[in-house]
Amino acid sequence: MKTLRYLTYVCVLLVMTGCMDDGWNTPKTDAMGQYLPYSGPAVNTTIADLKAKYATLIENNQYDMIDDDVIIEGVVMGDDRSGNIYNSLYIQDSTGGLQVSISQNILYVDYPVGQRVVINCKGLTIGGYGKSAQLGVEYYNPTKDSYSVGRMDKSIWAEHATPDGPASKNYIFNPIVVSSKSDLTSSMVGCLVRLDNVNFENEGITAFAPEDEADAGYGVTRALIFQNDAATLDVRNSIYSSFANKILPKGTGSVLGILGSYNGSYQLTIRDYDTDILNMQKVGGTMADLKGDAPAVNSTIADLYAKYQTTIESSAATTVDDNLVIQAVVVGNDNSGNIYKQLILQDATGGITISVDQSSLATKYAVGQKVIINCKGLYVGGYGWSTSGGVLQRGVIQLGALYNGGIGRMSSAIWNLHAWTSGTASVNNLPTPTVITSLDEIKALSPMKAINSLVILKNVHFANAATALFAPTATTEQSVVFSDESTAVMRTSNFADFHNRILPEGTGSMTCILSCFKGTWQLTLREYKDLVGFTDVNVLKVLGTKDNPYSVTSARTISTASGTTQAWVEGYIVGANTNAFSITTSNAVFGTTGAKNSAILLAASPNETNLSKCLVIGFASDSGTNQSDLNLVDHPENLGKKVKISGTLKYAFSLPGLKTITNYAWE
Repeated sequence: MKTLRYLTYVCVLLVMTGCMDDGWNTPKTDAMGQYLPYSGPAVNTTIADLKAKYATLIENNQYDMIDDDVIIEGVVMGDDRSGNIYNSLYIQDSTGGLQVSISQNILYVDYPVGQRVVINCKGLTIGGYGKSAQLGVEYYNPTKDSYSVGRMDKSIWAEHATPDGPASKNYIFNPIVVSSKSDLTSSMVGCLVRLDNVNFENEGITAFAPEDEADAGYGVTRALIFQNDAATLDVRNSIYSSFANKILPKGTGSVLGILGSYNGSYQLTIRDYDTDILNMQKVGGTMADLKGDAPAVNSTIADLYAKYQTTIESSAATTVDDNLVIQAVVVGNDNSGNIYKQLILQDATGGITISVDQSSLATKYAVGQKVIINCKGLYVGGYGWSTSGGVLQRGVIQLGALYNGGIGRMSSAIWNLHAWTSGTASVNNLPTPTVITSLDEIKALSPMKAINSLVILKNVHFANAATALFAPTATTEQSVVFSDESTAVMRTSNFADFHNRILPEGTGSMTCILSCFKGTWQLTLREYKDLVGFTDVNVLKVLGTKDNPYSVTSARTISTASGTTQAWVEGYIVGANTNAFSITTSNAVFGTTGAKNSAILLAASPNETNLSKCLVIGFASDSGTNQSDLNLVDHPENLGKKVKISGTLKYAFSLPGLKTITNYAWE
C-alpha cells in the first residue's frame, strides 16, 4: 500500500514537472546573484483561504494532496538561522501564517527572514500536526504504521518554490502585539507575534534548553508569564539552538516569536535570542557559571529527617532554611517508566524521593550515580504519613516544591540549580540491599531503613503468577508471597515498559524499592530484569488462546504501536475503513458502504458504532488469504458475524489493532 501510494505521488510530480513553465525552473538571478522578481503564474490564493479550505482535515490531524492550481505568496518570518526552527520555514501574508516543512538544513541561506517566496501548492500535501497546519508531502511512519503530513525533499521544494526578488527587511510584517494570553487567537498561529509585559518563569536561574532536560523531541519547554492576567505560555526551545545554554533573562519586557499551537495549546518559538528578547536584563554565562562548584557535604538524609521530622510526619511541607548539603546514590529512576518524574536516592542512613517535573531523568541520573544536593531553599515534606488510633503510619520523605500545602514536584530549573553529579554512575556505588524473607522483617526495620530503601526479597512468588499481567490498563497492585505465606503489595504503573508482561511463575528473588503509604508497605520494581530465578512465561507464550480468546476490550488495552504479542481475539465484524490510508471517526463505516479491503472493525457487540470501542483488524500481504476471506468488500455478508481472529496485537492505522493475521474461526 505504501509503495503504491508513493509511486502515485512520484507520477504526479513527474507530470507536474513537465507541465510547469519557466516560472518554476531554477530561480532567476541578476549579475550580482540577487533574485529577480517573480514572473510566473499569478498568485491566486491567500494563506488564510488555503487553511480554511482544509480546516477540517487540519483539525483532525489528517491530510490531503492539493490537486487544484493553488498558488500562494508569503514572506519568510521564521527561518533556521539560530537552529531553534528545524527543517521548516514559517511564511506569512496579510491574512495569516503557515509552516512549510522541508527536509533540508541551512534554509536561511536561500530563504532568510524577509524573503518573499511564491509556492505552487499543486501536488504538495497539506494537513494537521497537533491540529496545526503544515505544508509538505505525505509521510509514512513505519513504527506507528501511519501516514501524515511530513517534510518534503529539497528537490520537491525547489520545484514548487520561487523566490520573488531579493530579501528585504521592508517586507517583514509588523508583529501582532499581544499583552494577555486571552487575546491569542487561532488566526495568529504561524504568524510573528510580540508578547508584551511578560517575564520568564525561573528567570535568571536556568538556561533555555540544557541538553539534560531534553524531551523526546530534543526540546525543552520554558514558560512566559503575562503580567496582565498571570497566565503562562509555553516557549519551546531546541537543545541545538544557538542560545540553548544562555540563561533566561530577568525582568519584564517583550518577547517576539512564531506563535504555534499543539492540540489546542498555544506555544511560542523564539527565532533568535538577540533580536527577539526585548527590554529584559540578559544574564551572561552558563548554568555552570551560575551554579558554581558543588558545596561540601555536611549532612545525611537522616539529619534532614530529624531536623524536619514534625513537618514530614504531618504530611506537610516547609522550606529547608538550614545549610544542609547531602550526598546520596540513585537507587531508582524512570528508566523503565515504572517510576514517574522522581528519583529515589539513598545514603548510609536512609532513602529519599526527589520529585522533579521532568521526564527522562535516567539520562543524567543513572542507577549508581552519586548526587550532591544543596537542600537549602528546597521544600522538604512527607507524603503518605498519617495517624491511626494514636499510632503513626509511615509514609515517605520527599524533596521538591510546595503543592496545595503539601510536597510536590519542583521544576527542572530549580532541581538543576541545587544538584551536582559526582563521578560516573557505577553499581559499586550502590548501598548493599537489605535482604527480606518475610513481612515481619519489613515491619522490624527502623524507619529510615524502611523508607525508599533498596531491598532484595528472597524466596517469594506472585499470587497471580502466569494468570495476570503486571498492570494492563492502570496502576495495579499485585501480591508478593513470602515463604511463610505472609504477603506484601507490589505497585506497577501501566506506563512501565513491562506492564503488559505476565507475572512470572515459580519462586525467586526480586530487587526493588521498599516504601510505605499510610502504614501499608509497598514495593516498586525498577526493571523487569530485577526479577531473578523466576520462570518467564512470556517467552514463546501466546496471550489469548483459541479456546479462551481475548475480548475486544482486553485486546485494545494490550495492543501497542510496537506490539509483538500474539493472541486470539473474539468479536463481531461491525464495519471497515473507507480511506485506504487512515481510519478516523469521520471515515470509518459501520456497515459495508464504501468499505475498503485493507481493514475491518471488530467489536464486542454486533450493534457497536463507536470507533473507540473497536479493534482494527489490519490486513497486509503477511495476512495471506485471511484478508480475502474476512474483508467486507469481497464478503459483505460477513457484517455482523462473530469470529475469532489470531494475529499480533499491534496498532493498525494508528489505532489499537491486530495485524499479521494468521488464522480465524467463525463462531
